[in-house]
Amino acid sequence: MLNKRRFLAHRMRDLGLLRVIERLARRPCLLVLAYHRIGDPASTPDYGPVFSATPEDFRAQIKVIQRAFRLLNPTELVDAASGEMPLTEPCAAITFDDGYRDQYHHALPALVDAGASATFFIPPDLIDHPRPFWWDLVSRIIRQTNRERLELEEPARLSLDLTRTTRDEALAQVVRACLAARRLDEVRLAEHLQERAGVSLDLDALGRSAMMTWEQVEALAEAGMGIGSHGQTHRRLADLDESEQSEELVSSKRSLEARLGRTVDAISYPYGEQGDYDDRTCRLAHETGYRAGFTFGGRPNRPGSGRPFEVARINVGSADSPEMVRARLALDRLFGRSFI
Repeated sequence: MLNKRRFLAHRMRDLGLLRVIERLARRPCLLVLAYHRIGDPASTPDYGPVFSATPEDFRAQIKVIQRAFRLLNPTELVDAASGEMPLTEPCAAITFDDGYRDQYHHALPALVDAGASATFFIPPDLIDHPRPFWWDLVSRIIRQTNRERLELEEPARLSLDLTRTTRDEALAQVVRACLAARRLDEVRLAEHLQERAGVSLDLDALGRSAMMTWEQVEALAEAGMGIGSHGQTHRRLADLDESEQSEELVSSKRSLEARLGRTVDAISYPYGEQGDYDDRTCRLAHETGYRAGFTFGGRPNRPGSGRPFEVARINVGSADSPEMVRARLALDRLFGRSFI
């Protein structure tokens, strides 16, 4: 399927169809791209699907975006998302979630070299107390275990026969179960998986190597990047009661503003799909003082949408070549969705 999508994107370019679509799709819109990790997923036992691009592909993708759109800076993004800046042409913006350290090492230099900027959504508790995200933890344990069978009770009852299924298939099963769990207990999950798999990980060391430091977050801000909230602890907000949601929104905003000495206007809801946040989340974000809230949804935001706390973003994955990103954005602009 991936090869077909890649082939189609390159054929559209070679035949000139992309240029035609881009000319036809000149109506005003805002396309927000969401990136996570910048690096090579084959070089680490961490969870591969969270990687968005190699450093080389990310640099090429910035150029693709700059050629096709007015690339907004972080202030303009919030102004456009909140409806305070009218959309009069095709606009785009680049965002990052999670606060991974490779964003600082690879994304920041690429953005600076291109004269571009992006907004980085940070969960402060993971900077204060670095720890690996649960999906990276699961990936490392599944890939390192020598056990032939895993009988799990957390995050759900699973029986994995590693002599009959690949590690990638087993990993996908556990990840799906984690995503389906409400109020996932990450500490209990880490302890349970390590015990059942016979794997011992240094979680503190993994967290420190994975996450940015406050000094690196501050360096992003000093370089002209935007900093937004990604919740305080990266919990799924819809799982929480109203007071817990409010605490996630308020404490993350307060922590970032105190550390950076600047107002934090935007939040990206952790996980970000429908059901990961709810109407309470949007209302509380407004009441907390945010001006925009970002989700996923893979669609362009049209002028006058009136949804400043449900600004849709398009997720970029490591399988997306620069030409695939170009084709996806062109199709999204013209049809409101992409088949690539």
